[in-house]
Amino acid sequence: MGRAPRKRRRRRRAGGGGEGPDYLSGLPDDVVLAIFARLTTRQAVTLSALSRRFRGLLAQFGRVDSATVADPALPLPSYPARPSLIRRLAFAPSRGGVSPVAFRRLLDAAAYRGISELAIRLQRSGFVPKSVLSIRSLTVISLDSCALPRWCPAACPHLRTLKLYHVAIPQRMINIILKAAPVLETLEMVYCMGFAGSCCVESSSVRNLLFKPALEQRGVTLKMAGLRTVTLYTRPKVQTVRLEPAPEIRKGYLHIVRPRVKLQFRIRPFLDAGTGLTCLTLRGMAINL
Repeated sequence: MGRAPRKRRRRRRAGGGGEGPDYLSGLPDDVVLAIFARLTTRQAVTLSALSRRFRGLLAQFGRVDSATVADPALPLPSYPARPSLIRRLAFAPSRGGVSPVAFRRLLDAAAYRGISELAIRLQRSGFVPKSVLSIRSLTVISLDSCALPRWCPAACPHLRTLKLYHVAIPQRMINIILKAAPVLETLEMVYCMGFAGSCCVESSSVRNLLFKPALEQRGVTLKMAGLRTVTLYTRPKVQTVRLEPAPEIRKGYLHIVRPRVKLQFRIRPFLDAGTGLTCLTLRGMAINL
């Protein structure tokens, strides 16, 4: 009987099992952590699966890309060595009642970790703490189904996006927030309540606006000279719409519902001021106005 052919052994390269040399294994830990810091949390976790060494270094990763908290009594994700930085925090409690003390501690812990995006969605339109507008590192605030106090301090020097959906907010707080946010660019107000019959929004920094009035609002006044994109809806109870001219307007969407009484709204001065208008959509009564 003949001999069985011997299997050839593959020669292992000096640089490892890959096609090229392994540069990551020879890097010190501080350099690898600096690389991790420039990745998102998902990418950093994926990279940690390459070796046992990277898996141990992930425990020293100092940033959490996004965190969702349902109970304010739970601590924010962090490691014993040092507190982790959190980019975005979403708070959506599953139960109705939320302890104000626990809620305030959660926001204080998020502010200590340099949070930049905050999203809050409450049950039964609960009140948010007064410190929600005092986190100076915030750039994006999104509030849904909640209520703001009649007065609270506002210090948002870096705020660029503000989204208010089904929020009970008085007219005084709208004025305070817009004055405290000098670089605000995007404002979305959808079915906000708390206005005494009419709502007035005035800002020179807002570039993009989405506005849908609540059912009880009868008047809407928008004074924004720097607008570039506007989306405006009205309801049958709205009697007065005042839209100040915006010379920098580029895109407009106006949906004017047929009112129950005569509507006081002139669209011609707004259109004449927009010399650079490239896209305009008129729906409902806006075509006749």
